[in-house]
Parts: sequence; C-alpha cells; structure tokens
Amino acid sequence: MNRILNLVVIALSLAGCGDGQSYIHVTVTGSVTGIDHFDVIATNAGKHAALPVYSSDKSPFNLPFDFALTFDSSRSGEVDLTVHAMSADHLLAIGMGSAVITPSHGTDVTISLSPPDAGADLLASDQSPGDLAMTDFVVPDLAMPDFATPDFAMPDFAVPDFAHPDFAMPDLAQPDLSLPDLSLPDFSLPDFSLPDLSLPDFSQPDLVPPPPVMLLGVNQLLGGPDTHSGGTAGVADASNYICTKSGTVSHIAVYLSNGTTAQSLQVALYSDNGAAPYNNQPLSRLAVGTINNPIVGGWNTVAVNPPQPVTIGTYYWIALLGLNQGAFAFPYGSGAGIPITSVHSGPAGNPSHLISLPDTWVAGDEFPTTFCSFYATN
Repeated sequence: MNRILNLVVIALSLAGCGDGQSYIHVTVTGSVTGIDHFDVIATNAGKHAALPVYSSDKSPFNLPFDFALTFDSSRSGEVDLTVHAMSADHLLAIGMGSAVITPSHGTDVTISLSPPDAGADLLASDQSPGDLAMTDFVVPDLAMPDFATPDFAMPDFAVPDFAHPDFAMPDLAQPDLSLPDLSLPDFSLPDFSLPDLSLPDFSQPDLVPPPPVMLLGVNQLLGGPDTHSGGTAGVADASNYICTKSGTVSHIAVYLSNGTTAQSLQVALYSDNGAAPYNNQPLSRLAVGTINNPIVGGWNTVAVNPPQPVTIGTYYWIALLGLNQGAFAFPYGSGAGIPITSVHSGPAGNPSHLISLPDTWVAGDEFPTTFCSFYATN
C-alpha cells in the first residue's frame, strides 16, 4: 500500500481486544495546522508508554481529530495523557489530559492543543480593596416643638344688677343663616375601557437540529483520496471498527475516490463474529442503504434502515458493494488490529459476483492491517 496512517492502541502493559477491556475515546482539539503526526505518552500506576498515534507522511491532520485507546482488563485508575502534535521535523503544540479507566467500561476525554511556548500563568493581584466603611452621620433631634394651645379662658362678663328698674337683656341670639347643602351627587361614569384583546405569540421556536455525532469509523482521508483502486466488480469490501460512543446508527458515510464507475452502491452495518483479532469477520447484516449517483472524489452519506443501536467498546463492520457489477475506489490506511476484509460469494456458478450485500457474511480474503475511510453517525 502506497500511503500509511497508523492507529496505535495503547495498552500500558498488555495489548488486547475483545470483551472485558476498557476504552478511552480521545478527541484532540485546537487551532494548530500542519500536523504530520501525533506522539502520545500515557502513564498509569507508575508505568508509561510512548508511541505515535495515527502517523501520516502525506496529508496534514485537520482538528478536531478522534481516536480510541484500548486497555487490558487488569488496568484501572487514572491515566495521564500527553499529546505532542508534530510536523516532519519539529514540535508544533502540546496538550495534556487525564481520564479514569474502569474494567469493561469506556470514557471520553478532550485534549486541547496549545503552542509549547504559550503565555505564563496569570499572577493573582495582592492589592486589597480600600476601606469602604461609611462616615458616622449623627441624626439630629427632629422632635416637634410643644404646640400646646394657650389658655383662652373668657373673662367674667357678669351682668350688673339692674334690678331697679328691671332691664332684662333681650335674647340677641342670631338665627341659623347657614345655607343648605347644594352639592350635586356623584355622576362619574363607570370605566368602559376595553380589555387587552391582543393575540398571543403563536410563532414557532427555532428548531435547528443538532449536528450528527460519529459513533464508529474513521472520518479522515487515510493515505490520501486515491490510494485504493480496488472494489472489484461484484466483490464487497468491509472494514472493522470499534464503537467509540453508544447511540443509534441511522446514517453511514463513505469516501469514493477516482476510479469509481458504479452508478449505485450499497452500504451496510454488520455485527462481528467474535473471533480473535486478525481472524474476526462480519457476521449478520444489521442495517442497509443505497447510494445513487455517487459523488466521486467526495464523501457520500446515506440513511440506513432499520436504525441500529450500537454499544461503546463493541466491534462492528461497515461494508460497501458496487451494484450491477460496478467498480469503486476508496482511500485506505493501516493500523494495528483494524482489518479490512473482502468477501467472495455470490450466485451458484459465478461465486465472485455479488448482486447485493448478503444477510449473513461469507468469509473472504482478509487484510489484517488496513482499514477504510468509512464512518457511521446517529
């Protein structure tokens, strides 16, 4: 194979695959460009491993980039990860992170890259805020003065004794000349204001769907877009992947390179037969879809039915077949424990020509160090 992109699985003491293992799904993010390969140092319980992950000698990586780390079932506890983003001859950026591994479980960790000479830590200020205590404002005595009413007692106007002759004072009391109450009654009108008849807001909320999430596979161009001229007419190709996130597969995407002549292609998700690594094969077809009028030199995404639940840490296969004996080509790369397999099975008398992807996979040729640019999403 002309171009190689390595996936190295870190085992910290022992390497293996299958049931009972732990997995870490690593997502590398940042704005660094020109990355040729990653070097990863992993440390757990005093043991460490240092080795390249997804090395490439042709195309730089695009961030974010995902890969999975597999651990032996006897390993547990916190794993410290240091990621070096490298060009061909020097260090571009460094990222660090950690994750806790538990036997037979998986976890996610995101590591952000930054230049190796990024700015120093911010220093905390030793200045304390000023004294903000309020001044003592004494409230004056605002008690009201004594407005006691003075004594207006009337003097004694005793009438002198006019007994002789008898001059009794006539009654000089004034008649009541007050006017009657002529005020009009209250004729104020009641409140005839109209109630608020405005209609409620029936506008629909913005229901933008979330972006799809990759559950398994490789969404990078492995070894460049034109590295494989395979896809022999009537022969299906399948690639093995470990599920890095539990969910339900409803779409599959494949990259088709120059050399693709098929006008329709069939893609499918298969279960794994559970054999030992490098000897395992697809087993049962779980979901299938058809690509019509494919894009050559680009990604082709198709809905598959029925939607299939997948579980993190479990192996699955994505298979591709050109219908009507059409040929196809796709990028591929290499990585330990991720084989691509071709099946050779079909109608009696013509065993190398398939007319559709079979319900049950028939074992074919196996290439135990290569895998394809295929991936599945929700």
